[in-house]
Amino acid sequence: MQHRFEENIPIPSNNHRARKYPWSVMQVLQSTLIAWVPGQDHRKTITQVNSSLGQLRRVRPGTKWTYRVLPEGVRVWRLA
Repeated sequence: MQHRFEENIPIPSNNHRARKYPWSVMQVLQSTLIAWVPGQDHRKTITQVNSSLGQLRRVRPGTKWTYRVLPEGVRVWRLA
């Protein structure tokens, strides 16, 4: 089997999947509401947000986040 070697081929971005939550663009003291998904158990949304924030805390140790469960959804604040 012959292999061709090519040069100057750009490497595609690793970002092939859209992010579910907007954490990377949030500034300190901003908040966002993650609305309940119709037909989905609220506990699943809470678990997904909590898990996502936990992973973010490990990847970016200097950031601080908190969230509160509200009647309309989960509100997340970036504190630092």
